[in-house]
Amino acid sequence: MEKRLISILMPVKNEVMFIAEAITSVLQQSYSNFELIIINDGSTDDTEKEINKFNDSRIIYLPTPGIGKNAAFNKGYHRSTGDYICYFAGDDEMTENGLEERIKEFSGDKEEASYSRLMTISKIKRYNNVVIPKNPKKGNQSGGTLMFSKKLAEKIFPLPEFLGNEDMWTGLHINHFCKSIYHIPYVSLHYRIHENNSNGKLSSFSVKNEILGKRNIVHSVFLEKYRGVLSKEETNKLSYLAAAETMRYNKNILPILFMKNLPIVNKIRNLFFGNAILYNIRNMFYSIFSGR
Repeated sequence: MEKRLISILMPVKNEVMFIAEAITSVLQQSYSNFELIIINDGSTDDTEKEINKFNDSRIIYLPTPGIGKNAAFNKGYHRSTGDYICYFAGDDEMTENGLEERIKEFSGDKEEASYSRLMTISKIKRYNNVVIPKNPKKGNQSGGTLMFSKKLAEKIFPLPEFLGNEDMWTGLHINHFCKSIYHIPYVSLHYRIHENNSNGKLSSFSVKNEILGKRNIVHSVFLEKYRGVLSKEETNKLSYLAAAETMRYNKNILPILFMKNLPIVNKIRNLFFGNAILYNIRNMFYSIFSGR
């Protein structure tokens, strides 16, 4: 598979503290046939200066005045020429065999994707050295742990620029349109948790509520785009998820518990992320039971 080119899309903004380590981790990959497309999305610190310290023909640098994360991904994808695509953040690090392990299972020109595992790194003890997911045979279904074929990418892109992030839009395409999904039992990514993370793990309830609200409208957007393509069962499932998210965002969580066709996992999740007290209790118990 060494002949197949991997395009790594890496939007960054004000990542001067970590970007040198991130780029170095890519350049030291055991799988060398890649292009690292760095989209500097209007950084106001010395991120660009750090990027320019690297001299490697595999790096493609695309500066922007600040167009937003999903627009930056779209710009990077438009420039890409790879057979496979993966996402990468300017504050994370790839493990040495991260690309090699993820591309092993791919078979050719079809809609396929792979998920690998990650380990968190953080100055906060409870978030440091946590391997996700716990199941050693499963991969983490988001972000920098995934890789997908160009054929699937043609459906995923362009990303809707008004969405809160790229993960869920990509994940829905993988779940509904992939011919093959591979779970790689290997930690391919060191995911850094800090106060500026876009996922808001360290955020207050009000901030987290807004983050989830912007991200979870993806169910409605995806449903609208593919309503005539999806099966009745898929359409109904997305409709329930969209309705539950609207109620969660508006802190109207009681009706969610009585939605017959919503999986119990989604009910519990919406319960704890739809109420400030329950959200804080969740975080407290996570701290206690994780020993962090």
